[in-house]
Amino acid sequence: MEGRHRIGVLVTGGTVGSRSEPLSGEERLVKLSETDEQLDVFAGPHVTGVLQQGGISTVLRQPLNMLSENMTPEHWVAIGREIEELLEAEPLDGILVLHGTDTMSFTAAALSFMLAGIEVPVVLTGSNRPPNEPETDADTNIADALIALQHLTPGVYLSFAGRPDAKSRIHDGVSVRKARGSGPAFISAGRVHVAEVSWGSFEWTLKTRRAEPGAEAPDGPDRAPFRIAADDRVLRIDLHPGINLDAIFEMLVRGGFRGAVMTLYPALTGPFEPERSSVPRFADRCAGQGIVLALTMNAQPVGVQNSYESKLLLEETGAVLLPVIPELAMVKLMWALGWADDYEQVKEILAAEVVNEFGKK
Repeated sequence: MEGRHRIGVLVTGGTVGSRSEPLSGEERLVKLSETDEQLDVFAGPHVTGVLQQGGISTVLRQPLNMLSENMTPEHWVAIGREIEELLEAEPLDGILVLHGTDTMSFTAAALSFMLAGIEVPVVLTGSNRPPNEPETDADTNIADALIALQHLTPGVYLSFAGRPDAKSRIHDGVSVRKARGSGPAFISAGRVHVAEVSWGSFEWTLKTRRAEPGAEAPDGPDRAPFRIAADDRVLRIDLHPGINLDAIFEMLVRGGFRGAVMTLYPALTGPFEPERSSVPRFADRCAGQGIVLALTMNAQPVGVQNSYESKLLLEETGAVLLPVIPELAMVKLMWALGWADDYEQVKEILAAEVVNEFGKK
């Protein structure tokens, strides 16, 4: 253990914040005010052992109490503000966020940008089953997240095992994606996960991420202020043969959208004919309306340096080409639009690496 004894814990709902009713088997969200039930998340033997062995005390908060599939960018902002207020009010060594699994990766991405420059680690985790079920994975997930908090460098991460007997993988908040509905549900898209916790033992997977001996976080006054904001007026578009981009453009204008994220084909190409499906034409029309367009891909492209005509046309449109997965591009664009009004400034924010989202470290 690295001596991080004071941990802030945010319970936001989800399966990990629920109880399974003995008779019906239905899940019910639990409020922290229900003092006879609120400690389910800390009642498991693994969590109890980690808390006792590490001399860890917790500060509990519940900014939200909801299923994660119902979350919106406003809720990301609420979580970010709660973390900021906690850090201002308490001398905390780390933050644990308990969250529903369906959209946990989106929240991890949003917090990564909102809390850029944070001086303590933030770890999100959840569970596939409620904490009071006999076969729950919550005990393992939470215990491993607490262990990870003792070793991780400052930043935002997602930790998840998904089964009581599985090891937890710790992912960067800007690379994690939910890939399946149960079990070890999360992966790092396009890169290696950061670390692992197995049977109480932490190990770095990316050795370059270790804190260097003697390295110290910058003093509080030197840290740039957090930018906790998001604008949900962003549309995600997945290309398919025959797509009608004219209709989508009209919807963007009528709906007052400020941005769009388009997923290109794997070789970073998109149609330039027929006219209604032309991505370059769509990009030009978006630019004319001040709608920021980010272009991304669902998988690592086979030939980024290709010379296909459609790719060359795309490079001339003024759209921002991002080497990240679509959901991350969408979150980053929402975040940028939340605090920047100028069209060119938003494009510059998108193109600049903020928290290793381009995977250079």
